[in-house]
Amino acid sequence: MPNPQAHFETLLRQAALRVTPARLEILTLLDSSRVALDANEVFDRLTPTTSDRVTVYRTLASFVKAGLVHRIDPGDRRYRFSLTDHSDCTHDHHVHEHPHLICDRCGSVECLQDTEIIIRTHPTQVATAGPSPLRWINEQQVTLRGLCGRCNSTPAKPTAHKTRPRPPKASPSLLASKRASPRQRSRTKP
Repeated sequence: MPNPQAHFETLLRQAALRVTPARLEILTLLDSSRVALDANEVFDRLTPTTSDRVTVYRTLASFVKAGLVHRIDPGDRRYRFSLTDHSDCTHDHHVHEHPHLICDRCGSVECLQDTEIIIRTHPTQVATAGPSPLRWINEQQVTLRGLCGRCNSTPAKPTAHKTRPRPPKASPSLLASKRASPRQRSRTKP
């Protein structure tokens, strides 16, 4: 992309969003990131005077609604955001409908741009039942779990196996007093 700034300005205008320094910086940040980022990571990497946390959340939400960014839910209550490239999209095929790899070790979320998941009716269903009752898919999110390239190339750190300490053994008289009813315990002398 020869001039990303001009490209992002065009994307914002096509999405009917105002071109602001904060929006441009967030798009540039998402474009340069190798992994999908959560809102806090976006905020932490911005120029301090660009915007506040609320602006980052609202901007990311407006980008998702406009289709400029996709939101990934890895299941840890922290949505991740990644730039969508609609320039290569057609009516039938959206480039951003790719799976995401969630790293089991470091928790990063990577877009697997070179991988495609295809959903189609099973051949036996077409032959017996006719067309699929599934008529329209609004959104596709496929997440795969495993190790990212960085974690896969480094050996896992050994973890110490922790065992739960055993409770101390109770004396026979203590056990007898626990089995006795409250009335019997009050009569028992130590």
